[in-house]
Amino acid sequence: MTDTPFSSAKRIVVKTGSALVAENGKPRHEWLEKLASDIVALRRRGLQIVLVSSGAVALGRQSVAGSVANRLDQKQAAAAIGQLRLMSAIATAFEPHDVTIGQALLTLSDTEIRR
Repeated sequence: MTDTPFSSAKRIVVKTGSALVAENGKPRHEWLEKLASDIVALRRRGLQIVLVSSGAVALGRQSVAGSVANRLDQKQAAAAIGQLRLMSAIATAFEPHDVTIGQALLTLSDTEIRR
């Protein structure tokens, strides 16, 4: 490994936004497949990778009140629907690499209390 700011890293957090994982309310499968390949390559180098992804609302929005879901209850419903779609798309992207994915749901206290 060349000397980079990440040379001594043991764990890398990869954060993706809605615009990367979703387009027109659908998962961007090709992009997710490339991301999965990159993550698998990093894991082979001994790194722990944590994938944090937005996109649940973007993937569920069209199922709730058409394409506009601006009220909190609509966003929550869109997120509930879209989360299943997001996790399914990510699982599909990692499947060819024999990588089983999981999901951790965080609360506010998880982000405020450092261990």
